[in-house]
Amino acid sequence: MKFVLPAVAFIFAIAMSFASVHRSEVQQDEFIQLTSPNVCQDVQAGCTNNPTDNATCRVDSEEFGGVYTVFEQSNPAGTMCSLELKHVTEEPIIID
Repeated sequence: MKFVLPAVAFIFAIAMSFASVHRSEVQQDEFIQLTSPNVCQDVQAGCTNNPTDNATCRVDSEEFGGVYTVFEQSNPAGTMCSLELKHVTEEPIIID
């Protein structure tokens, strides 16, 4: 009995840790490809990227001066972006 009760409590604690996990909205990585310098710049655009979205996600950035396509990945060197993200509309998202 001295072993069973702590073992059951331990198993119950582990089970509860899995059962109580709730999935929160995870911010995905978003990048734009700059040409001068040639870098993949991290941005916070808020692309929806749902399977039903059929428009390319674009941002209008005052800081970087123009409209850019938003990508999901950057290579390890940070010089090339890949995997275009999708959005519900063709209109660029305005970011600062």
